[in-house]
Amino acid sequence: MLFVVPAAALAVHQLPDLPAVWILPTLGLAAWLVWAALPAPSHRQSTALLKTCVGLLAFFCACAGYVVWQADRALAERLPVSLEGHNLMLEGRVAGLVRPFAAGQGFDFVIASCRPVVSWCASPRRVRLGWYGHAAQKVALHPGDRWRLTVRLKRPHATINPGGFDAELRALAEGISARGYVRGATKSQPLLKPNRRLGPPDRWRLLDTVDYWRGQVARKMSTALLAWPDKVRGTLVALVTGEQQAIPAQGWQEFNRTGTSHLMSISGLHVTMFAALATLLARWLLRRPLFPARWLLLVPAPALLVGIGAAAAFGYTLFSGWGIPAQRTSLMLAVAGVAILSGRASGIGPVMAMAGAAVVVVDPWAPMAAGFWLSFVAVGAIVLFGQGVSAGHERALVAAVRTQWAATVSLVPLGAVWFGTFSLVSPLANAVAIPVISVLVTPMALLAAALQWLWPWAGTALLQLVAWPAHWLLSALAWASALPYAVLVVGQPPAWVLGSGVLGCWVLLTPSYPVPRWWGYVLLLPQLTLPVDPVSPGSWRLLALDIGQGNAVLVQTAHHALLFDTGPTYGGQSGAGDRIVTPVLQARRIGHLDALLVSHGDLDHAGGATTVLGTFDVARLLTSVGPEHPLSQYPNFSRCERSQHWEWDGVQFEILHPGLPARVGSPGSNEVKMPARKPSPNASSCVLRIRGPGGSALLTGDIERKQEKELLALYGAAGLRADVLMAPHHGSNTSSSAGFIAAVQPKWVFFQAGYRNRFGHPTAKVVGRYVRQGVMVSRSDRDGAVEWRFASGQAPQVIRYRNTPRRYWRIDVR
Repeated sequence: MLFVVPAAALAVHQLPDLPAVWILPTLGLAAWLVWAALPAPSHRQSTALLKTCVGLLAFFCACAGYVVWQADRALAERLPVSLEGHNLMLEGRVAGLVRPFAAGQGFDFVIASCRPVVSWCASPRRVRLGWYGHAAQKVALHPGDRWRLTVRLKRPHATINPGGFDAELRALAEGISARGYVRGATKSQPLLKPNRRLGPPDRWRLLDTVDYWRGQVARKMSTALLAWPDKVRGTLVALVTGEQQAIPAQGWQEFNRTGTSHLMSISGLHVTMFAALATLLARWLLRRPLFPARWLLLVPAPALLVGIGAAAAFGYTLFSGWGIPAQRTSLMLAVAGVAILSGRASGIGPVMAMAGAAVVVVDPWAPMAAGFWLSFVAVGAIVLFGQGVSAGHERALVAAVRTQWAATVSLVPLGAVWFGTFSLVSPLANAVAIPVISVLVTPMALLAAALQWLWPWAGTALLQLVAWPAHWLLSALAWASALPYAVLVVGQPPAWVLGSGVLGCWVLLTPSYPVPRWWGYVLLLPQLTLPVDPVSPGSWRLLALDIGQGNAVLVQTAHHALLFDTGPTYGGQSGAGDRIVTPVLQARRIGHLDALLVSHGDLDHAGGATTVLGTFDVARLLTSVGPEHPLSQYPNFSRCERSQHWEWDGVQFEILHPGLPARVGSPGSNEVKMPARKPSPNASSCVLRIRGPGGSALLTGDIERKQEKELLALYGAAGLRADVLMAPHHGSNTSSSAGFIAAVQPKWVFFQAGYRNRFGHPTAKVVGRYVRQGVMVSRSDRDGAVEWRFASGQAPQVIRYRNTPRRYWRIDVR
């Protein structure tokens, strides 16, 4: 029956809107009254089945009602729309570790009071802030410190893309009520009160005290490891303190490609390992004559060992930042220990059911996280497969290989659902990395961090020693991730393919299989080979990604794919290339790009290009950047120039802008006439026209009025007409002239702009021009990613992913 708890939570999280809080408990109470009124089960199976079904329905409604209540409470804590964009003076405390980045610092802030006084601040709210600027980098922010800050907030709006990570759901689960940034006095507002520290942490707040010491440990470790590469230093800091931001983006890419990401953060494996070490140490100590034997009469040794293991798990989880994955593992270990001691653990199934129910009670959003299912499925698969192995004395190496194989096979379907990829080098990489990280590096790093407070010289020496195996392992993982076929892009499968994969895993792992095991491999084949939602011949698609303030558009034909722009950088080494573009392409099973077209060199268009070029096989790179730009150093680089054209699967592509550089001298001369002034990158944006069955599109980059007039003079209205238009320059007032819109005559226009971006894109004036001419407007901040599917003889299909499917936690942007 306990399996109903996560099932009820999962069902609630599929709702487009939450029902009233009282509805489900009322239904549950009614079902329970019916259950109580039914006669006791007799020998008739129909009566027993009916009573069981009614009882399950009552329990399901009760569990779902609890989840609805929690979700409704979390939604009520979000920042009201009326407070967005206004200055608020907050008093509160820094929560968690401070995250330094290239342009400043990021941190969570728990609000105690605010001015002006509003009802939203009546109870503590947790907001995520950024403090930008060179001066902000020098501000000493410590966990638990009390501050007065002037901030500007907005709702925790996030990008929504097919196959992408849902950050709005994560913010809801973490209790983030708003995002924003710290403001200081400016010329326009010189009377803003200065931001200042009000006092040290309150020592009675356990989490603040722990976070303070976590920050001190991270600082000491970073100082001791300055001579080592950022990846080594960041990984060791993350393994001890749980600060995943310390690991550079390149490191995470390599870990994802080798399937070892779970090892580089405080995950269930580390918590379990730490609890096991504490239990073994306690058992060793209990067998020594250090404790009077009568002490064990008070608490039986098994109960004492289980308590010590659970306490160690919770202690490690607390010190590592109280992250949700580690919380789940600690709770699972505690529940499993209690179940074993109470004699209620008749098998792995009941223990997993109790652990899953306990996790959902604490974290109702856990069933929506990949880690929840990956951990339970992996453990279940190992136990299930182990039942079929003879209890003989097989060698440890063989047992380890069998265990790794069972875990790897079981995660193929889930890896496709959550990540769209399957790491082919993962079994070998994990076989090496798991013992090195779990048995050697992590325990030694923890011991070194502790020694740094007692004997600094000993802690520093041990850190230098443990850095060597960490460096060797990370170098090996980097080599493995660079292999040509390290990752198989499997995409996000349809339901029947996923069902086939799950059934195949069951056949391969179950001990009492009714069919030959090779059937399991056959059932897994669709997961690994069939195309995901393929583009049929005679059709094509255009997907305008939701990447914030920037451009990124994916064009697919039956057998080819083109990416127009790669989105912005988000600060530091992270950007749309790794956070958004890569997951979307992998979800669509695209491992090869026939062309990458970067319209110009501005970071909101080219910021993710390096990541895309390093992750995917790109046959051709087209861009307008000059020879001084890093993109020009790639071997497949060429400049986009007017009149370049090609055809894929019946879809025609043509570059309309920029033209050839102006030349002087004799007709055969190659001498280039240098302009008197360096042109704006916007003016040289590549413009791409696409014409195919069922419709056409015009992708414009950041061209402005002057380039629009030039295009009109060269091609006329007939040459520019398109069904779908990318609004030039994100809807800036410098573009989208009335004459250009009238010439193109688009049916749809899309604006790719960040939510409440500082440029004010798209401006109301520009949007009004399109609306007055009857053009249907799509905006990434309001609609998320938008996709047009064209087919010969059919009306285009338009999908707006913020509401397809709609979920109750999605922020509604009017």
